[in-house]
Amino acid sequence: MNTSDLVKSGGFVVQSLRKLRGNRPGVVAALFTVLLFIAGCGGSSKTATPTPTFTPGAGSYSATQNVTVADTNQSAVLYCTNDGSTPTASSALCASPIKVSQSQTLRAIAIATGMDASAVATAAYTITASASAPTISGIGPATGSSSGGTSVTIVGTNFNGVTAVNFGTNQAAKFTLNSATSITAVSPAGSGSVHITVIAAGGTSATTTADVFSYGAVPSITGLSPASATVGSAAITLAVSGNNFTSDAVVKWNGASLTTIFASSTQLTATVPASLLTAAGTATVTVTESGGASSGVAFAINAAAPSIVGISPAQGPSAGGTAVNIIGSNFTGVSAVKFGAASAASFTVISANSITAYSPAGSAGTVDIQVVTPSGASAAGANDQFTYLALPAVTGISPSTGKIAGGTTVAISGMNLTGATSVSFGGTATSFTFNSSTSITAVSPQGSAGTVDIRVVTSGGESAMSGADQFTYASRPVVSSVTPSAGPLAGGTAVTITGENFINGATTVYFNGSPATNVSVSADGSTISATSPGGSAGTVDVT
Repeated sequence: MNTSDLVKSGGFVVQSLRKLRGNRPGVVAALFTVLLFIAGCGGSSKTATPTPTFTPGAGSYSATQNVTVADTNQSAVLYCTNDGSTPTASSALCASPIKVSQSQTLRAIAIATGMDASAVATAAYTITASASAPTISGIGPATGSSSGGTSVTIVGTNFNGVTAVNFGTNQAAKFTLNSATSITAVSPAGSGSVHITVIAAGGTSATTTADVFSYGAVPSITGLSPASATVGSAAITLAVSGNNFTSDAVVKWNGASLTTIFASSTQLTATVPASLLTAAGTATVTVTESGGASSGVAFAINAAAPSIVGISPAQGPSAGGTAVNIIGSNFTGVSAVKFGAASAASFTVISANSITAYSPAGSAGTVDIQVVTPSGASAAGANDQFTYLALPAVTGISPSTGKIAGGTTVAISGMNLTGATSVSFGGTATSFTFNSSTSITAVSPQGSAGTVDIRVVTSGGESAMSGADQFTYASRPVVSSVTPSAGPLAGGTAVTITGENFINGATTVYFNGSPATNVSVSADGSTISATSPGGSAGTVDVT
């Protein structure tokens, strides 16, 4: 439509509008101006820039395409998008060329100086190239436990669309695709050396030396040396014996790593610092390595060893039975109390500082008392020495007879009489004087006719009864006849006295108070032979 036609048409429209609007010129003029603008009479008269083209054009391809955008107007500026939006002068300039490696739609416009923007050119590309097979360039760690559970990082390429990771013929327990070049997989249980393979959209990775994973045997501990320590000990070097140790083995103490030295597949050493030996208890020692972790072995941390500072009494009879109070420290978990090599007859732990023990039988002499706990035995010293005292022994007495009324002074010979506390005649105590370790003088107490044992009591015990200690209480002698009944005043007459209760060695014969001589008592104590002393004329009593 040209201007004259538009004017003609406009006049028609104006006339019509006047009829509709009551010939109001202002309204009609405004509406006419709108019509002129719609018709282009008030718009641009510029020519549009030619539409750009794409080479190669839109279509399906089996490989990445390098697309060139061009325009017949060589001075035109080209603007492109590939995100589905319409390009404008604010869009990015078109690259030359544009690399299309995946399916997408390109859009472009051209704008030349003095010309309007071109129409939008559009080209859709479909890339159907085959995915490349994955490759593995390294794994870490390359060893793990035969029981599985090792987290392994796999590095390579083309990890797109990964569906599985295999350790030999066994699938990984689980795996995480970190990127197209990294996977983290958890090893399944296995043995020996196997290849790790990745199965992805491009196929299965080829096996190489870079993907070899070795299953190691689980380590085991057969012994610790030392197997215990005392609270407060200085740092110790712990020797760990076992099997299947590797160079990456680490000895752990209650789960914490110790400084470890690998010696061989059966021997490790580790340093246990003093800070781990400050409290009594039990620690668990394990060995952890690429092959897994061993079972735990107990290490005992014992309380300090016991010590003795004194005992009371410090001596007792060799027969044993003395209650001994032992004073010291660390009397915890006491398992035994020793008197020399012999165990106490019994003992009671009163506290961590006190024990009462009963001495066993022993030989005369001095022994060390020792207290035994899990931490060891107390060290021997002067403070723990206990002396077994020998039993006293009576080897002879003189005289061996005496009056029933008592009062006979008796010399007692023997051994080990030092420290005598009692002397008894048939169980009746009497006064005595200690002369030496071999001699005591005692005064017989009143007794009954017959023979009794004299016994001596010391700290070592009571003397045993024997024939050597027997003392006889004699009954009053009775004279029934004297033959002859007379003799010369000068004496010298052999006289036989008949009666009873005569005791050889303990009998004196008197003629009116004068002692006879040559006194001899018969074995049965019924007769005495004696020689009369000199006297005066007359009759005298023989006693």
